[in-house]
Amino acid sequence: MKITFYGATESVTGSLYYIETEERNFIVDCGLYQGTGQDLALNKEMPELPYDQIDFVILTHAHIDHCGRLPLLFKNGARSKIYCTEATAHLSELLLRDSASVIEAENELENAKRVKAGLEPIEAFITEDDVNETVPYFYPISYDKIIREANLEIQFFDAGHLLGSASVRVKNVFTGKSIVFSGDIGSGNNPLLNAPTAPPQGTYILTESTYGDREHQHPEERIPLLAAALEEELRDGQTVIIPSFAVGRTQELLFDLIQHYRSSGQLEQFLNMPIYVDSPLAKAATTLFKKEARYMQPAINKMIESGIDPFYSKNITIVGEMKDSIRLAKDNAPKIIISSSGMCQGGRIIGHLKEKIESDKTTLIFVGYQGEWTIGRRLLEKEATVEIEGKSYTPQCKIIKLSGFSGHGDRKMIKSWLNTIQEKKHIFITHGEEEARFALELYLEDLATDITIPKHNTSIEIED
Repeated sequence: MKITFYGATESVTGSLYYIETEERNFIVDCGLYQGTGQDLALNKEMPELPYDQIDFVILTHAHIDHCGRLPLLFKNGARSKIYCTEATAHLSELLLRDSASVIEAENELENAKRVKAGLEPIEAFITEDDVNETVPYFYPISYDKIIREANLEIQFFDAGHLLGSASVRVKNVFTGKSIVFSGDIGSGNNPLLNAPTAPPQGTYILTESTYGDREHQHPEERIPLLAAALEEELRDGQTVIIPSFAVGRTQELLFDLIQHYRSSGQLEQFLNMPIYVDSPLAKAATTLFKKEARYMQPAINKMIESGIDPFYSKNITIVGEMKDSIRLAKDNAPKIIISSSGMCQGGRIIGHLKEKIESDKTTLIFVGYQGEWTIGRRLLEKEATVEIEGKSYTPQCKIIKLSGFSGHGDRKMIKSWLNTIQEKKHIFITHGEEEARFALELYLEDLATDITIPKHNTSIEIED
């Protein structure tokens, strides 16, 4: 068996692995790079593969850094099943359509510049048509069910990271050897999802390392701290902006806040807080979360089945039309705005930042990971100037970082997850920034297992 690491090897995003065996060749994840510059250029540079000979694709979950380049597989000639959970299939379609619309819009702007410069227009590298070509190939399977491909058994396990997320084991039924792909491992503290589970056995393991260099501090305090920050900032007349991933994080925040104030007997205080969710994608994703409630914790599923909406209260306004988003951005009344994208790289959050970050009456609260070179990272690190859509801004806003909200497990969770997997012989560390990857390697030394940190575009032969 040969594994080629085409993505998420020297960065956090762009997951893509190609596996060749005697009887089957397959791909695990095919995500977009997120960030700026060279990373984004990689999105258009798919590896040279025999796409029409790919037997199947495995998709661990729906985040765009894992599914975003799937349309390029089919644009290049792939015609194979995409194994994933049903929730992942539905969320991926939603995210892929949203991503394609952004890519096409950015391409239109680029072509306008090219025409002015006397250059020929170019085609968007992913279009809505490409997504339409891809969606019919989603092939949903349930957790724990075994799918057979020639001599390979494929089995999904709940990763606890996102609705429908999975870790996946591919096992050779003749030799008993197997390879495990962690996907993204959940923190175990998500109020909506079950804790991650690992396969009982795995010979070779590819694990993520997003938080391989740290431990999440006091996750049980995250909502009390957020609630206290919101109350204080609103009392001071601030507009609070929370950049939040539309799929997963936004639903978690809404649920957590409602439950916190209800359980503490302060619901009326909460209902006096004006909250605006400004993300069409978050609105659509929330509908899907309720539809796929069986993937959440049993108590949440029961709540939804009884007719209770765990993501809504009367002080929450869902912003639909773009004109309403523009009006909201210009309004200076104290309020809370939850908007995507979570790393401030696009979406409606951009309009709010452009209007508000140069005002000392604005408070930015970061509740999630901010990738290298993203606008969110630059704001979080309090750079003197930040460029947004070609214009330079001088942030004057207050910035607060709250930990404990990550959808990824920290190094302790990763190690605990790995410890439950028996018969492991080799661990490959991917999907993390350099410091996190090498820190995790040191942290896992006492597992007495070979560990490799693969480089981009390298192939490794393993015994299958």
